[in-house]
Amino acid sequence: MRTTRKPKYEIENVFPQLLNYRKMSIRLHPMREECIPSSDSKFGENIQWIVSDEWPTCSEHRQPFIPVLQIFKKDIPGFDFPTGYDTLQVLWCPNDHGEIYSPLCKAYWKNSNQVNSTSRVFSDQLIINNDYVVRTCKLNPESVFEYPSLEDLLLTNEPLGRAIMNWQQQFGEEEEAVYEYELSVADGSKLGGYEKWIQGIERPRCECDNEMEHFLTIAESEFDGGTFGRWCPDEYGDIWSVSYEVRRNIQSPLGIHLGDMGKIFFFVCKKCESLPTKTIFQCS
Repeated sequence: MRTTRKPKYEIENVFPQLLNYRKMSIRLHPMREECIPSSDSKFGENIQWIVSDEWPTCSEHRQPFIPVLQIFKKDIPGFDFPTGYDTLQVLWCPNDHGEIYSPLCKAYWKNSNQVNSTSRVFSDQLIINNDYVVRTCKLNPESVFEYPSLEDLLLTNEPLGRAIMNWQQQFGEEEEAVYEYELSVADGSKLGGYEKWIQGIERPRCECDNEMEHFLTIAESEFDGGTFGRWCPDEYGDIWSVSYEVRRNIQSPLGIHLGDMGKIFFFVCKKCESLPTKTIFQCS
């Protein structure tokens, strides 16, 4: 079990209007662990698969995708699956694609009663970027409340956004960004909630012109030097007092490098029957 630290300030008490913008996200709190059954929710290889479904292959690199994440509703009942589905599987091609230099991702919505075969074991002969090979991790899901970033608020409710900016300035340099770092959007890998943008809002629209819904963030790091005060799990205490090797495995359990402290945001259009998905990659 992993627990998010309590906020320094109960921001809804300071700004009751934020209640109207509150969202719940599910922090996944990945932790490295070997030999996780293929029937469990987890990061990494050895997922279950529908026998009759063809395994996806990258046309550019002419090799199979690799498993990244598997989520079953039985393990995370609070996640809002599309109607009729209870399984989410994410795979990607572990090589750079296009000018953005990130893996090519695919997300699949499935029914657990159809997922009945363990995925293949991938050959060591594959040409891959090891930065994109996800370490096997168990999940420690935890629901938390989030509020929009200041950038989002300034677009949707500018007076409220400016009031929060003025409020946090009273704390001086040490906490001049406390709302952004600790009180708004959760850091790390998570299901649902708001996007913790790095390079600015880039929310995609579907081909049907509907704004797509964020359903997953896969993050290189669970927290950083600005966000650790809230988003480093309470169980780790003073994270900066441990050795670099220990801290690295806690801070970046997936063992991936997405540019510089990057994130991949996943979006779905639930208004379209085919449930199309898109991804946005950002890094520092």
